[in-house]
Amino acid sequence: MKKVLSLLVFFLAAISCVAEDGKKNISLELMGAHTALGVNFDARFNGNSGLGYRVGIGYANAESTIFLFSQKLDGCSVPAEINYLFGKKSSKFELGLGINLGVYRESNADILSEKKDGELVWEHKTIFGYYCFGTIGYRYQPSHGIMFRAGISPSISFDDDNSIYKFPLYPYIGVGWTF
Repeated sequence: MKKVLSLLVFFLAAISCVAEDGKKNISLELMGAHTALGVNFDARFNGNSGLGYRVGIGYANAESTIFLFSQKLDGCSVPAEINYLFGKKSSKFELGLGINLGVYRESNADILSEKKDGELVWEHKTIFGYYCFGTIGYRYQPSHGIMFRAGISPSISFDDDNSIYKFPLYPYIGVGWTF
Protein backbone atom coordinates (compact mmCIF):
# COMPACT_ATOMS: atom_id res chain seq x y z
CA MET A 1 0.00 0.00 0.00
CA LYS A 2 3.01 2.31 0.51
CA LYS A 3 3.74 2.01 -3.22
CA VAL A 4 0.19 3.10 -4.09
CA LEU A 5 0.41 6.09 -1.75
CA SER A 6 3.85 7.08 -3.16
CA LEU A 7 2.53 6.85 -6.74
CA LEU A 8 -0.51 8.95 -5.79
CA VAL A 9 1.68 11.70 -4.27
CA PHE A 10 3.98 11.67 -7.33
CA PHE A 11 0.98 11.78 -9.69
CA LEU A 12 -0.61 14.74 -7.88
CA ALA A 13 2.69 16.66 -7.81
CA ALA A 14 3.18 16.07 -11.55
CA ILE A 15 -0.30 17.22 -12.55
CA SER A 16 -0.02 20.30 -10.29
CA CYS A 17 2.85 21.50 -12.48
CA VAL A 18 0.80 21.03 -15.67
CA ALA A 19 -2.34 22.79 -14.36
CA GLU A 20 -0.85 26.28 -14.24
CA ASP A 21 -3.06 27.76 -17.03
CA GLY A 22 -6.38 26.54 -15.65
CA LYS A 23 -8.74 27.92 -13.03
CA LYS A 24 -8.34 26.83 -9.44
CA ASN A 25 -10.70 26.82 -6.49
CA ILE A 26 -10.84 26.00 -2.82
CA SER A 27 -14.12 24.70 -1.41
CA LEU A 28 -15.79 23.35 1.70
CA GLU A 29 -17.81 20.16 1.11
CA LEU A 30 -20.45 18.34 3.14
CA MET A 31 -20.81 14.59 2.60
CA GLY A 32 -19.69 13.22 -0.78
CA ALA A 33 -16.22 11.68 -0.96
CA HIS A 34 -15.46 12.97 2.54
CA THR A 35 -18.58 11.25 4.01
CA ALA A 36 -18.85 14.10 6.53
CA LEU A 37 -16.91 17.36 6.12
CA GLY A 38 -13.90 18.29 4.02
CA VAL A 39 -11.86 20.99 2.30
CA ASN A 40 -10.85 20.62 -1.38
CA PHE A 41 -8.38 22.15 -3.80
CA ASP A 42 -9.55 21.78 -7.41
CA ALA A 43 -7.79 22.85 -10.62
CA ARG A 44 -8.41 22.70 -14.37
CA PHE A 45 -5.55 21.86 -16.71
CA ASN A 46 -6.64 24.55 -19.19
CA GLY A 47 -9.27 27.28 -18.83
CA ASN A 48 -12.45 26.97 -16.77
CA SER A 49 -13.81 23.67 -18.18
CA GLY A 50 -12.48 20.31 -19.25
CA LEU A 51 -10.09 17.97 -17.50
CA GLY A 52 -8.92 18.69 -13.97
CA TYR A 53 -8.21 17.20 -10.58
CA ARG A 54 -9.28 17.59 -6.97
CA VAL A 55 -7.51 16.72 -3.73
CA GLY A 56 -8.76 17.35 -0.23
CA ILE A 57 -8.66 16.52 3.43
CA GLY A 58 -11.71 15.52 5.39
CA TYR A 59 -13.23 14.07 8.50
CA ALA A 60 -15.40 10.97 8.42
CA ASN A 61 -17.69 9.61 11.11
CA ALA A 62 -20.06 6.65 10.90
CA GLU A 63 -21.91 4.40 13.31
CA SER A 64 -23.96 1.29 12.62
CA THR A 65 -25.61 -1.60 14.42
CA ILE A 66 -26.19 -4.88 12.60
CA PHE A 67 -27.99 -7.58 14.55
CA LEU A 68 -26.15 -7.71 17.89
CA PHE A 69 -22.97 -5.95 16.81
CA SER A 70 -22.22 -2.18 16.92
CA GLN A 71 -19.43 -0.43 15.08
CA LYS A 72 -18.14 3.15 15.07
CA LEU A 73 -15.64 4.57 12.60
CA ASP A 74 -14.09 8.03 12.63
CA GLY A 75 -10.91 9.54 11.23
CA CYS A 76 -9.20 11.74 8.67
CA SER A 77 -9.07 11.01 4.96
CA VAL A 78 -7.53 12.34 1.75
CA PRO A 79 -9.71 12.04 -1.36
CA ALA A 80 -8.00 12.46 -4.74
CA GLU A 81 -9.99 12.65 -7.97
CA ILE A 82 -9.61 13.19 -11.71
CA ASN A 83 -12.68 15.05 -13.01
CA TYR A 84 -14.12 16.67 -16.09
CA LEU A 85 -16.38 19.75 -16.35
CA PHE A 86 -18.71 19.92 -19.34
CA GLY A 87 -19.97 23.39 -20.33
CA LYS A 88 -18.66 26.62 -21.75
CA LYS A 89 -20.33 29.11 -19.39
CA SER A 90 -20.48 29.15 -15.58
CA SER A 91 -23.01 26.26 -15.25
CA LYS A 92 -21.30 22.91 -15.71
CA PHE A 93 -21.94 19.18 -15.54
CA GLU A 94 -19.29 17.46 -13.41
CA LEU A 95 -18.05 13.84 -13.68
CA GLY A 96 -15.15 12.36 -11.74
CA LEU A 97 -13.43 9.21 -10.46
CA GLY A 98 -11.22 9.00 -7.41
CA ILE A 99 -9.92 7.19 -4.36
CA ASN A 100 -10.19 8.12 -0.70
CA LEU A 101 -7.34 7.07 1.60
CA GLY A 102 -7.63 7.48 5.35
CA VAL A 103 -6.63 6.58 8.87
CA TYR A 104 -9.57 5.65 11.06
CA ARG A 105 -10.32 4.64 14.62
CA GLU A 106 -12.56 1.60 14.50
CA SER A 107 -14.57 0.74 17.62
CA ASN A 108 -16.55 -2.51 17.94
CA ALA A 109 -18.93 -3.79 20.60
CA ASP A 110 -20.96 -6.95 20.96
CA ILE A 111 -24.38 -5.97 22.33
CA LEU A 112 -24.68 -9.25 24.27
CA SER A 113 -21.18 -8.94 25.77
CA GLU A 114 -20.46 -8.04 29.35
CA LYS A 115 -21.31 -4.42 30.16
CA LYS A 116 -19.42 -2.12 32.48
CA ASP A 117 -21.64 0.24 34.52
CA GLY A 118 -24.51 -0.47 32.12
CA GLU A 119 -22.51 0.67 29.07
CA LEU A 120 -21.20 -1.39 26.17
CA VAL A 121 -17.57 -2.46 26.29
CA TRP A 122 -15.86 -1.14 23.15
CA GLU A 123 -12.72 -2.56 21.55
CA HIS A 124 -10.69 0.06 19.63
CA LYS A 125 -8.09 -0.19 16.89
CA THR A 126 -6.51 2.17 14.37
CA ILE A 127 -6.77 1.13 10.73
CA PHE A 128 -5.74 2.36 7.29
CA GLY A 129 -8.69 2.29 4.90
CA TYR A 130 -9.69 3.22 1.39
CA TYR A 131 -12.58 3.23 -1.03
CA CYS A 132 -13.14 4.34 -4.62
CA PHE A 133 -15.76 6.95 -5.49
CA GLY A 134 -17.35 8.76 -8.39
CA THR A 135 -18.76 12.26 -8.76
CA ILE A 136 -21.89 13.11 -10.74
CA GLY A 137 -23.25 16.60 -10.31
CA TYR A 138 -23.81 20.23 -11.13
CA ARG A 139 -21.17 22.91 -10.64
CA TYR A 140 -21.59 26.66 -10.89
CA GLN A 141 -18.05 27.91 -11.49
CA PRO A 142 -17.54 31.42 -12.86
CA SER A 143 -14.07 32.47 -14.03
CA HIS A 144 -13.60 34.27 -10.66
CA GLY A 145 -15.68 34.40 -7.49
CA ILE A 146 -18.01 32.13 -5.56
CA MET A 147 -18.48 28.59 -6.85
CA PHE A 148 -21.13 26.04 -5.87
CA ARG A 149 -21.40 22.29 -6.48
CA ALA A 150 -23.98 19.63 -5.65
CA GLY A 151 -24.63 16.06 -6.73
CA ILE A 152 -24.13 12.43 -5.76
CA SER A 153 -20.99 10.43 -5.08
CA PRO A 154 -21.37 6.68 -5.64
CA SER A 155 -18.74 4.67 -3.78
CA ILE A 156 -17.39 1.15 -3.87
CA SER A 157 -14.91 -0.74 -1.75
CA PHE A 158 -13.31 -4.06 -2.44
CA ASP A 159 -13.47 -6.96 -0.02
CA ASP A 160 -9.99 -6.93 1.50
CA ASP A 161 -8.42 -6.02 4.85
CA ASN A 162 -8.15 -2.28 4.14
CA SER A 163 -11.46 -1.55 2.42
CA ILE A 164 -14.01 0.54 4.28
CA TYR A 165 -17.66 -0.28 3.65
CA LYS A 166 -19.58 2.74 2.44
CA PHE A 167 -23.17 3.42 1.51
CA PRO A 168 -23.65 3.11 -2.26
CA LEU A 169 -24.51 6.81 -2.76
CA TYR A 170 -23.57 9.91 -0.81
CA PRO A 171 -25.08 13.27 -1.73
CA TYR A 172 -22.69 16.22 -1.61
CA ILE A 173 -22.90 19.98 -1.50
CA GLY A 174 -19.98 22.39 -1.62
CA VAL A 175 -19.24 26.09 -1.76
CA GLY A 176 -15.94 27.79 -2.47
CA TRP A 177 -13.92 30.44 -4.26
CA THR A 178 -12.61 30.29 -7.84
CA PHE A 179 -9.42 32.16 -8.71
